[in-house]
Amino acid sequence: MKHFQPKIMKPDTNQFLEAVKGKMSDEGQKSLAYRAVYGLFEQAQSIYRKLDFVTSESISHFKTSGKYLTQRQEQDSVALTVMYLRDLRTPLIHDLVKENTTLNETERQILEMALEIYKTTCEANYSILGNPKWIDD
Repeated sequence: MKHFQPKIMKPDTNQFLEAVKGKMSDEGQKSLAYRAVYGLFEQAQSIYRKLDFVTSESISHFKTSGKYLTQRQEQDSVALTVMYLRDLRTPLIHDLVKENTTLNETERQILEMALEIYKTTCEANYSILGNPKWIDD
């Protein structure tokens, strides 16, 4: 992309790992709740990287046609991705954290904090980008 860099956007796994670094027991790190929350950050990172790849200026379609996305089309693509990622944070993941018996209360709070970081990051991205422009037209 010319105007955006989705592969470095957050949330991503580094953000999650920094939030939980040194705060989770080995057992807590093996829990389903931990894996579910980590998976949320991992999915976001993977989707941003995929968006970066499929919109790369070096893709043969763009090279042979001599055309590329407009800034508005790029922004719409990123905005739609942010909207999708925001909705990946489902009640099921929260329930896994709340009801997981292998976590102690501190670990549960750490994972809930990580979920809040995910939510806040997605909302911040959305507030900057807004709706895709074709929705507002």
